[in-house]
Amino acid sequence: MAIKRRHALLILFPRVFPTKTVLAPGKGLKRYNKTKSLGIKWEDIWTGWFLKFFLWIFSKAFDLSEDFRENIKDFEAKYVFKTEKGSIVESVTFKNGAMEVHSGRPDDHPNVTVIFKDAAVLQRYLFSGEQDILELILANEVQLDGNWNYVHKFLFMVSDLLHRLKFWK
Repeated sequence: MAIKRRHALLILFPRVFPTKTVLAPGKGLKRYNKTKSLGIKWEDIWTGWFLKFFLWIFSKAFDLSEDFRENIKDFEAKYVFKTEKGSIVESVTFKNGAMEVHSGRPDDHPNVTVIFKDAAVLQRYLFSGEQDILELILANEVQLDGNWNYVHKFLFMVSDLLHRLKFWK
């Protein structure tokens, strides 16, 4: 127990405690030093949270606007948005004129799976004003599995919502 605490302190204060002291040999410290992977995990967590929040806001737009709900009248589809390593997996189901957001994959086969290379690519896509998925596909940062028409339908609905909210010029 005391050894784990000592290593935790060495990770917090790397300049104060050099890696080659008697207290913490270099090999032992490398085993406990996960700061790079910790940063990647936080990036995945925040990106996943923002994607879930974006999809939730999108679903509330369908609930609140009857005109916007016309986009999904008689439309049934299942979408999965995930990263290659599976650290972020969110799914969306359109059925009976409603949109539901789920964490993880749906029970049966989705119509479209959008696989982002990593959380950084997903962040760039979500925060950029231009939603051009073809550019990301050509750069090998996104893979699509399923029917492309469903992807275009989803992007049309996002664009339509942005037009309605006057965010798009």
